[in-house]
Amino acid sequence: MCKNWLKILTILGLLLAIFLAIIAFFIPHPQIFTSRFSGSVLALQILAAGIPLFFLSALLWHVLIIYNRQKYLIVVYGAGAIFNFVANFILIPRFGYLAAAAVTVISEAIILLLLFWAAYLKGKTAKVYEVK
Repeated sequence: MCKNWLKILTILGLLLAIFLAIIAFFIPHPQIFTSRFSGSVLALQILAAGIPLFFLSALLWHVLIIYNRQKYLIVVYGAGAIFNFVANFILIPRFGYLAAAAVTVISEAIILLLLFWAAYLKGKTAKVYEVK
């Protein structure tokens, strides 16, 4: 069951990311938005790359909660928040809002990796895959 959800969320996340990346090209179009939004195109495309990561993270944190491993969530999201804060503190003054968008996606990737690690730490996720 979990394997099916993993596939569904991955495909849905990728489709949504692709959709947002394509839609972002229409933001500078004068009949849809004013030109003052044209600078947001690249930031939206960067943030769209994080959507599949967020979808998969949501599945994994639910798995951890199901198996009473929610204490790992504090560590995982705390580490993600610390990385996000430090990286933004260093990069935003030099690179601006695009750095914030990139750091957000990288933070979500770190969180996803830590959630995978936490889920496999006790071998609980492997048992979820075996449930039919």
